Amino acid sequence: MENIIFDTLNSNLGDISSSAAITRILISLLVGFLLGGVYRYTHTGISYSSNFTFTILTASFLSAAIIIVVGENVARAFALVGALAIIRFRTVVKDPKDLTFIFSSLVIGMAVGVGLFLVAASIYIVFSVTAIVVKNGKVFAVDDFEHILRFRINGEVDVNKITEALDAYVEKFQLLGFDYSPETNQSFVTYELSALSEDKFNKLQKDIHNNFSEKVNISFVAGNSSISY
Repeated sequence: MENIIFDTLNSNLGDISSSAAITRILISLLVGFLLGGVYRYTHTGISYSSNFTFTILTASFLSAAIIIVVGENVARAFALVGALAIIRFRTVVKDPKDLTFIFSSLVIGMAVGVGLFLVAASIYIVFSVTAIVVKNGKVFAVDDFEHILRFRINGEVDVNKITEALDAYVEKFQLLGFDYSPETNQSFVTYELSALSEDKFNKLQKDIHNNFSEKVNISFVAGNSSISY
């Protein structure tokens, strides 16, 4: 009985042993964990999801496991295609960049699954360095706008007064929208701003409240790339 259990645990999966297969799965899991860390570091905006990071983590070792199980067996490959055809993936990915992390996780897992460890390591290093450089260096960035500032003011408002206040604290800004609602007697003004420190924002807020006798509500949001307006 012990021999049967031992032989079962040490059976081969195609051209590799079970121990080698487990080692490859663990390696792909480690790489997936590191890739998830790169995604967390390079993520921008306000829509970060830990569930998506978990998907990156699991996609790497699951793809490695699939490659190991299928191997060179044609029947297993067709069975896998039939099983995946039943599944419908309807999750919407908000940022196209996220798709590249999923794709890289799958490719790295596949490389580890067939034993191409150097290829997997090269893909991970090149992809991670590229993602970090693009994020920190703002490569391909169109402009340096980073914040959205919204004003809600009772009554009609002179936009020039707000513009004068912004000139004193903000390096670069532009007016996105202005609207007055007669029903509620309120004005809504929206600006797009360059980077603004907390200290300058507090001073700007104080000046706005001092310059307007009407009640002013200010909304400050970071990460305009993830906002629709």
